[in-house]
Amino acid sequence: MTKDELVVKVLYLAYLVNARTEFCVFASFFGHVDQLSIRVAASKENYQAEVMRSETSLRYGQYRRDGETSLVAELKAKVGVLEQILQTHEIPYEDLEYEEIVERSYRF
Repeated sequence: MTKDELVVKVLYLAYLVNARTEFCVFASFFGHVDQLSIRVAASKENYQAEVMRSETSLRYGQYRRDGETSLVAELKAKVGVLEQILQTHEIPYEDLEYEEIVERSYRF
């Protein structure tokens, strides 16, 4: 599959995961920066409880230096994760990269 076909497939699978599972999925393509963003929350009711997310730059040069082969492999991996969620209705944590996010804020 080409990069373009894979981007469409990721967005389509994100829609199906949202429609057919308890998860709430936010999927966006930002054309001005060629970025694909997927965020999965615990449920439609608990849509602020993020369980996984993905930000992928689709543009070469300034944002990516690893070439199309690497991008196609990354998109295929995202397709695989979304297909697995659609099939099992579970997040495949063992196949995901763990990321710890620390938020800091200032009160006034």
